[in-house]
Amino acid sequence: MKNSQIIYLGLFLAILCAAASGILAYTSKVTESAIEKMKTAKTSEALKTVLPEFDNNPSEEAVSFKTNNIEVTFYPATKNGALIGFAAKSYSMKGYGG
Repeated sequence: MKNSQIIYLGLFLAILCAAASGILAYTSKVTESAIEKMKTAKTSEALKTVLPEFDNNPSEEAVSFKTNNIEVTFYPATKNGALIGFAAKSYSMKGYGG
């Protein structure tokens, strides 16, 4: 293979990679708000499932604590201004079934 062919193929690959990176970055930016809305909706639906009937928005009043590299988020549920329950969201670094 000639040196000019190697340079040409390397340049072509670099341009192709740059174009693909640009398209991925643009797609990520455009879909960012839609993905965030879907995550919020999913959390709200999960909270409605595990909490008693509430009249506030627990996602807006969530409180997070981090200890030993584990973050726990508490979602308080209130009705008529009184706390009626809360849900907690956490994870484990020990893997599946840990």
